Amino acid sequence: MIGFKYENNGLNDKQLVELNEFLVVKIKEIENFFNFNKNINITIKIFETKNDLDNYVVNRLSFKPYDYVVGLIESNINTILCCSYNDYDNTVHKKETFLDYKKMILHECTHILHTYYMSHDDPYFYQYLWEGIACYLTNQYDECNIENIKVEDILNEKVSYRVYFSIIKRIGETYGEEKLKDILKFEKDSLNILKEIINKE
Repeated sequence: MIGFKYENNGLNDKQLVELNEFLVVKIKEIENFFNFNKNINITIKIFETKNDLDNYVVNRLSFKPYDYVVGLIESNINTILCCSYNDYDNTVHKKETFLDYKKMILHECTHILHTYYMSHDDPYFYQYLWEGIACYLTNQYDECNIENIKVEDILNEKVSYRVYFSIIKRIGETYGEEKLKDILKFEKDSLNILKEIINKE
């Protein structure tokens, strides 16, 4: 069972209640997908501004997040770091709704559960799988055409998260959920599957 703890410096009371209600319901689908049966608490640290988030990450994790990053995880302590929705007007996400914000935090929750599911040494870690499954399980995007996208562009992270989402959706539809779950452990190379998916007529 998963519980949520909030360190809130940005959302109002109504927003926080709405966020928690959303996460409590939606996290169950993520747990079921990863066959997750541990009892953990996920801490959600909400910063008042994107600038506050960036400064914290620089000081604690020693890197500066990209402009589009409004949420990320500290997986070793089951913690999500994110800026407040009320500062979205000052970010590249200014047109997004509060539902989009809730899905962003659920996306980060998915990453935390995925870290428990995947192989510890993850010899075949791929960013498109890592981000793609988080986008897919939180239903963040609509599917797009992925035929004939270059493999090197995917591997070099030169495509959008919507492409990652669409790749995962296509893998699930083509090979089935069990095969998708298998490659998400990062124990086996799955490049052949990617090549088949993006060149499929």
